[in-house]
This record gives sequence, C-alpha cells and structure tokens, in this order.
Amino acid sequence: MSAPTRFPVEATLAEIRAAGVGRYESVRPLDGGMQGGAWLVKDERGRHAVLKQANDDAKAARMIAAEPAVASAVAAGYPTPPWRAAGMTSSGNGYVLMELARGAPVERLTAPVAERLVGTVELQEGMDPLPSRNWSDYVGSWYSERLGSALARVRALGPGGVQLATACAAVQALVGTPRLRRADLVHGDLRLANVLFEHGHVSGIVDIEALGSGSRAFDYATVLDSPYAEDDALKLVVDAGSEVDGADALLSCTVLVFLDLALFVADVPNPVITADARAADLAARLILVRRLAR
Repeated sequence: MSAPTRFPVEATLAEIRAAGVGRYESVRPLDGGMQGGAWLVKDERGRHAVLKQANDDAKAARMIAAEPAVASAVAAGYPTPPWRAAGMTSSGNGYVLMELARGAPVERLTAPVAERLVGTVELQEGMDPLPSRNWSDYVGSWYSERLGSALARVRALGPGGVQLATACAAVQALVGTPRLRRADLVHGDLRLANVLFEHGHVSGIVDIEALGSGSRAFDYATVLDSPYAEDDALKLVVDAGSEVDGADALLSCTVLVFLDLALFVADVPNPVITADARAADLAARLILVRRLAR
C-alpha cells in the first residue's frame, strides 16, 4: 500500500477529532517495512500513534472487521500494537489508528532471530481470533482454483521462474494438500519487515490487518521466504513449522507463499531484483526447505 496523501490524512484526522477519539495531527509519512503505507501522528499531549488508511473498499472492510480480533489478540498477550480506533470516514476511506510500536525490523534471519520468532508464532496457537476469515480455507481454495494458473504465470517469468515452478510442482506432487488446523491466529504476512525487535526481543508485530484464524504453519512458511537467511535459522523455523500440522503441511503452505511472492515481485514497478531472479532464489530456498523438512 502506498503512503496516503496529506489531504485525506488531514480529513480523516478531522473526523477522528469530531468523533471524540482524540485531537491528533499529522507528523510525517512512515515509509518502508516498519509501518509502511502509514502516517505518524500525535495527539494533544504529544503522544505518537500510527494512522493507516485503506485504498480500496475490500481493504477497508477487511481492516474494520479485524478490529475486535486485534483487541482479543492483544488481550491474550500477542505483541501487536493496540488499536485506538477503526472505522470509515464520510468519504468512504477506511482507517485504523493504532499505538506506535517500539523497535525496528532486522534484515537477516539468524538463529537468535529465528528463536524469537518461533516463540512469538507459538503464542498464536489456539487464539482463533476471526473464524469467519480462515486462512486454512484460503489455502485449500488456492490449491483447487489457482495453483495451475500460478505455475503457468511463474514459468513465464524466465529461467528462474521455470526453476521455481518445477520445484513447487515436485513438492506439491509429493505432499498433496494436507489437512490444516483451523483455530490458531494467522498473521498472513509475517515477514521480517513486519516484525520489530528491541534489545534482541520481539517488540511488535505490525501490518496485521489481514489476520484471521487457521494454521500458524502458514506464518512459518512466510518466514521461510526471508531473502537473507542462515541455514541454522531456517532449520529452526522448519522444525517448529513441521510440529504444527506436519512437514507436508508446512511444505504445502511454502509452495503457495513462494509462488505468490514471485508473482507479487513481478507486479512491482522497478523492483530491486527482477521477478525472474527472485524466483530463482526462491527455487533454491524451496529445495533447501524440502531437504530440511524431510
């Protein structure tokens, strides 16, 4: 999501003030992985918060529906910043006003980082925050409706895409579509850019608007696509992810995550790395993950 312009930010803050939530004013946009697509704001006492706005109706509805689920996750001890308000403006913009999370993301998945991440993901067991939005259902429907087209599109990226599609097809032929549990919390985009660390510990999980219920194996699979990852760290994540619903389930989720990421990069204008090169990296990673899991 791109950073919102100042005009809708000011208009949204005016409606938040009118609703009696607080007298917030904008400070600056927050770009990059930490709180991307958001604005830093502050209230009348100088306390900072983060304002995120949805740029289409579907995202707005998803954001607003997540508010009670986020509240229940925070109450259960999950380290995501509490939301102060969520709603829709009179002009139809969805928004969330949340506390500012401490810390900063890390770029490399090392063993200590992996250990902290595993501890955080394990907090998600049994939270079942939003049964009506179930990521395990999404995985099942993706395989029944989108796998073939995703493989074809990835193959068309180039030699790296062919490598990734071949590796994914081989894994999926081996593991099928395993049954996934339904009652964990699933973040849905648990990449290193969305995990903040402070003094070596996880201090915040951000960009949580897509959270739902399902199998936390999906979040372990998302961690596995970290571009800068040490082998011992990957082994820690693979072992923990395999304990959730089995190694086959983790591998199945990893195929989905890797194919989706390659196609996402293909749609990014002026990417740092081409989609074909990223696909080649993901193919090599999938082969390694398969070896570690089996």
